[in-house]
This record gives sequence, structure tokens and C-alpha cells, in this order.
Amino acid sequence: MGEWELWQTAKRLSRVTINERSKLTEQVTGWRPKGFWQYAAISPFVAYEAVSAVLLLILLVVSIPASCASVPSR
Repeated sequence: MGEWELWQTAKRLSRVTINERSKLTEQVTGWRPKGFWQYAAISPFVAYEAVSAVLLLILLVVSIPASCASVPSR
């Protein structure tokens, strides 16, 4: 087998490997759950942020008037 045949065989083998790799990647990344579970991975973070935002708003609503009321009048 000459150098040219070895080169062609190596090219064919690498092409098959690349094609198989891309098919596997496509299968893994192309699959998405449907319905409610589609967003299940992100929902805990969104819920945490929403609860944090509500708690911060409550603290602001309560603390600003309280701090203004505690200032001695002149």
C-alpha cells in the first residue's frame, strides 16, 4: 500500500468518525423534554429570584417609612 492509499484510508476513517461524532452530538443536544419539564431545570432559579425580589420589595416598603419616622423632628 502506497502513501496515497494510506492517506485516503486515513481521510475516510476520519470522515466516518467525524460524522458519527456529529450525529451523536446532534442526538444529545437535539433532544428536549416537552411540556412542563421543558423548563424544569431553570424553574428553581427563577423561583428563587422571584422570592428574593419580593422579599427585597417588602423590606424596602417597610424600612424606608420606618427610617423616615425615626428621624427626630425639628
